[in-house]
Amino acid sequence: MLESTIKQTGKEKIIIDENNWRQLPGTRIEKVDFLNIVKDVEPFLEIPEEVELITKSDILKLIRKLKQAFTIHSGDF
Repeated sequence: MLESTIKQTGKEKIIIDENNWRQLPGTRIEKVDFLNIVKDVEPFLEIPEEVELITKSDILKLIRKLKQAFTIHSGDF
């Protein structure tokens, strides 16, 4: 599913496998123009000041935390 989504949204061909799938979100976020994201999202925010929460730094921190959580709990499956 992730691979098909990336194919739809990107021009470059990306192969996703069990060795690289955890690195891809952070790698892709590094290339994103966050000014465009803010412009797209801002009209939908109930509290306009929340636009300040949409930063590359914060998204990358969230991805790192999700990776850590997944790594810790992946042994449970």
